[in-house]
Amino acid sequence: RMFGRDRLVDRGDMATARQRLVAWVVDLTDQAERELTGPDQLAWHRIIDLEIDNIRTAMQWSIDERHGSAALSVAGALHRYWFDKSPREGHTWLSRALGLDAPAVPVGIAARAEIAQGHMLQVLGDDEGSVERCRRAT
Repeated sequence: RMFGRDRLVDRGDMATARQRLVAWVVDLTDQAERELTGPDQLAWHRIIDLEIDNIRTAMQWSIDERHGSAALSVAGALHRYWFDKSPREGHTWLSRALGLDAPAVPVGIAARAEIAQGHMLQVLGDDEGSVERCRRAT
């Protein structure tokens, strides 16, 4: 992995590789959001489990570069995964993405992330915070 990263840096392709990974993760998690409630949800949990390191990397890069749309899209799309696997981790990613001072984010993406954060807060026992997040989404 380090060899590949070093090669990308040497060739000046790191930014392009990051953009491609982020775009791929956004597409993957958009599909996962739909599938995590359907008959193939167990298979999609396994897919996300296998790709979670790439997903975390893409979210971290998106947050570092203040790409709010991508960070909020991925974190919000995975709310059902976080709900089942790790509400605390979901809450952390959503908090970081929602806390970005990022350029304009489409209203639907921001609202989905606010609702997802509301669900995480509810699971974590913060009913007041949950209600407040859900109100922000409307």
